[in-house]
Amino acid sequence: MLLGLVIVASAFALSVRPAQGLHWCNSLTLSISPNSGAAASVQSISITLRNGITDSLDVRSIAVQFQWESNTWDWGTMNLQGSASDTNTFSKTLASTPGDYVVSITVRGQAVGDFVEGDCGPFTATFTVLADTDGDGVPNASDNCPSVANQDQRDADADGQGDVCDSSPSGATGSLLLPILLIVILVVVVIVVLAVVMSRKKVQVPPPAPSPYQPLPPPPPYQGPPGGTQP
Repeated sequence: MLLGLVIVASAFALSVRPAQGLHWCNSLTLSISPNSGAAASVQSISITLRNGITDSLDVRSIAVQFQWESNTWDWGTMNLQGSASDTNTFSKTLASTPGDYVVSITVRGQAVGDFVEGDCGPFTATFTVLADTDGDGVPNASDNCPSVANQDQRDADADGQGDVCDSSPSGATGSLLLPILLIVILVVVVIVVLAVVMSRKKVQVPPPAPSPYQPLPPPPPYQGPPGGTQP
């Protein structure tokens, strides 16, 4: 009878226990961001896990291995409620040689109802290491000055060329030179045209208006009194 109870109890335990404790694994989703970066730069890499079951999941470790090296890195732990997600972010120095590299991620955890913890994975993703000639952490394809290091990518005149390799970073003698020159030429042309027109125009001065007052005629010479008597 005792042996029968033990067999029945064992059968019950196996029936409720997921195979290898991985009933949470099939519904677990994982993403990595970003998936590219400049060669030899220090990049912040985030790994997000989403629990696809309604039971809570205790993530004990996230083992990450990058193809360009032999070490395995621990990306921390998580406690995921049912259908919840979480993100861990760490910094990583990327490979010095550009190319596509495989990232392998194995999650170790235990969900509510599991008797033991188990490993899920490895999940794999491709991480692209991009060429960075000047080593400023900005890939050549998006670097506004790929031959000279300028991590801040400053571009004062917004001409697409970084200030450190721009012969006219302020733009006063660069991108704005042509518009300024055209304005100056236009002003000079207008002045010359106005001068020519004014020189050819004849200014007519009207004669003065006649005065309304006319001078009186001089008096006649004195003739003496009547009769011809002289004084």
